[in-house]
Amino acid sequence: MNEPLVIKRSEWYRGNRTGSALLRKQDGRKCCLGFECLLRGIPANRIEGRGLPIYIWDSDDLRDKLIGLIEQGSLELYSERSSCFIEVAATLNDYSLDSDKPPFSLRDKDFTSWFRKHAPPEVWDFHLPTSEADREAIIQRLFKHFLDREVIYED
Repeated sequence: MNEPLVIKRSEWYRGNRTGSALLRKQDGRKCCLGFECLLRGIPANRIEGRGLPIYIWDSDDLRDKLIGLIEQGSLELYSERSSCFIEVAATLNDYSLDSDKPPFSLRDKDFTSWFRKHAPPEVWDFHLPTSEADREAIIQRLFKHFLDREVIYED
């Protein structure tokens, strides 16, 4: 198993799609994928203000650090499996618990069938989070399945 990912709740930006980034310039808070990038040794200044890890994939000096998080596909820039994990992790990270409808990607029939193709039911058969504890548990399952990484939350 890989080294655990520690997400410090006080540094975790979640529940708000507006202003989300791997690492926010204004306050230094990170989304779940931002914590993952830093754990992989990607310098903070390279992820600052970036929305997703795929936006730094074209940096040759970072590509080795991104392998595993982003898998290169045969014909596309990155694999369908990587796209699936990153999209779902980012969507759940940013999902507002006050929302009355699911995010677009989770309403899209093509996307949900695509996600089910790459994950077993215990990973994809989730309800939208209704609490921070739900969000944390779902993100833990995603990281465990796609990256073989345990996620630990700290206050």
